[in-house]
Amino acid sequence: PVRRFVLKELVQEVDDDNEGRVDLSGLRKIQHLIRKREGFTCYELDHFYRVFQRFDRDSSETMSCSEFANALTWLGFPYGPEKLQEFHRQNDVDGDGQLGEGEFIGCLRRVLDEEMKQVEGFLSRASRGGFVSGDRFKAFIHGLGYSSSPQAILDALSNTMALPVDDSGQALQDMKLQLDL
Repeated sequence: PVRRFVLKELVQEVDDDNEGRVDLSGLRKIQHLIRKREGFTCYELDHFYRVFQRFDRDSSETMSCSEFANALTWLGFPYGPEKLQEFHRQNDVDGDGQLGEGEFIGCLRRVLDEEMKQVEGFLSRASRGGFVSGDRFKAFIHGLGYSSSPQAILDALSNTMALPVDDSGQALQDMKLQLDL
């Protein structure tokens, strides 16, 4: 699935008359751009390309497994060496033992998709009960390998629009109480 803000950016990019509408040709362009950009925004792609260049220590325009592991760790993904090697191996499309820029971007897409599946599964299970205790939510976050402050969790929820926040901040306060943060 394409994230809402990515789709919004793409519509703006192909909307020639700035009316917020897209014709069939525009839909085809959007489809092409989603595939080409692996579902990322231009800003995200630019950031990931800079990370690729920064961690391509030998300037070979490819990433060894150790360069890749350093890049993903720097990006904040909490994976151990075995999982990082697995990601590197699975995304080395041409089998040369290195990841080119395109393979790196494709790998990031797969890493994010894997995390999203875990999050969606958790939310699906949690929605059956209608309420998630703060301890259970924190255990889930830690189980993914992250350790965040309660405020960082709330910021992430509100930034992804998973948590509606009105001007008074009431929804944020309600969530703090529900999560026992």
